[in-house]
Amino acid sequence: MEVYELVVNLVKACGKREFVNDHRKLGRFFYNASLASETAALFEDVLFNDSLGYPSSNKLDEVFRDMQLTGIIGRPNPMYMTNTINLSPVNVDDLHFKSESEMPQFKQLLTMFTCELCRNE
Repeated sequence: MEVYELVVNLVKACGKREFVNDHRKLGRFFYNASLASETAALFEDVLFNDSLGYPSSNKLDEVFRDMQLTGIIGRPNPMYMTNTINLSPVNVDDLHFKSESEMPQFKQLLTMFTCELCRNE
């Protein structure tokens, strides 16, 4: 699964209206997910570095920037503390994957994402 598709599907399936807009937290979350045996295969094409003093990924930064530019997410003023989700939620079982083996990994990642980064404000 492409990284853009992975992140958009996470946002669509999380069932919440917002997720954190904290570069450090997002970087750590995705870095830890890339190391976890249950979800590591989803991140084969993502490189992380720690040049900012915490894990970050140029590819993920690009995905979030593109999602904001296309209106999938918004960063409302004045604090930019959260990303609003501007998509209708979907059931995870309605998402289509190139490989069926990705579904359990994606569901694990979705649970982690929803618990750690999302809120229903």
